[in-house]
Amino acid sequence: MSSAQTDAAGFDARAYWEGRLRDDWSLRTVGLRRLGARFNEWAYRVRREVFLRLVEDVVPDLPHARVLDVGSGTGFYLDRWRELGVAEVTGLDLTDAAADRLREKYPTLEVVRADVGAPLDEAPALKSGRYDVVSAMDVLFHIVDDEAYGRALRNVHDLLAPGGLFVWSDMFSHHRDSRVEHRASRTLTDIEGHLDDAGFDVVRRVPMFVLMNDPADTSGPLPVWLWKAAFGFFSLAEPLGAFAGWLLYPLELRLVRTRTESPTTEIMVCRAR
Repeated sequence: MSSAQTDAAGFDARAYWEGRLRDDWSLRTVGLRRLGARFNEWAYRVRREVFLRLVEDVVPDLPHARVLDVGSGTGFYLDRWRELGVAEVTGLDLTDAAADRLREKYPTLEVVRADVGAPLDEAPALKSGRYDVVSAMDVLFHIVDDEAYGRALRNVHDLLAPGGLFVWSDMFSHHRDSRVEHRASRTLTDIEGHLDDAGFDVVRRVPMFVLMNDPADTSGPLPVWLWKAAFGFFSLAEPLGAFAGWLLYPLELRLVRTRTESPTTEIMVCRAR
């Protein structure tokens, strides 16, 4: 994950993610930990399906694309870019815990330890205008400081070649801005303002999940309460989480293919002006 290192309220994002990723470098750590490894395996299968389908549709000449993946974490999206046939992929992560493991796992790839929400001159390995595509999946909502968030989007823009694409996921809430210590779910209106200021035009936005993540983008409290009640039950034991993932997976795939809006995480594609 990548995020501003310390926000105005004193939250140290780097220390938070160093601890999580050092203790357990797995999809469970970067997903819904309480639901266990098997649930997260099912959820990441959904992520893979949605990501591959969208990227194949919007990114031209994939084999020759130069890609930067921000917040590479355990390498899930590095694997997806390689699965798509991209030859030049660079990984970036806020933490040494992830960057060191990624260098071991992918010895032929460049992996940079940097903070995407900090000034770019602090990461000389990243070259302005170098990349055709930047991805940041489930990353930028962990930048809770608004100034660093805006800087991160400007940095992504500056790293892209003219007309380059930014593929990323967030909540894009229609109803409210909600925040906890390590996550800020900003409104779609607020995000679109940041994107415009950074020099981006929105190309597409599609659901990543409908049922398998917190439905925070709803007008009333009942869907959130029902989801949290189900989440609490299925998190009681690993087999329950595995059963929930198995049960929801085929329904989730159908929903993300047919819906245009989601009450939870979505993927957005933007083009640099």
